[in-house]
Amino acid sequence: MEDLSIYDFIIYLGILGLILMIFSFLSGMRYIKVKPKLRLHKRLGIVGFLAASVHGFSMLYFYFFS
Repeated sequence: MEDLSIYDFIIYLGILGLILMIFSFLSGMRYIKVKPKLRLHKRLGIVGFLAASVHGFSMLYFYFFS
């Protein structure tokens, strides 16, 4: 079994961030029903945005500085 490199982890982080932001958008627009008291879509949106930001900044770093 291959070892996961940092590049693979960053790619998976970007995919996870995209999926979380899509789910957050769809649950915020009520296409996917969740209980209103949970505020799940806000938390998932924040986590998804952070994951996508880490993905973006790290990809820019590896593109320009390595």
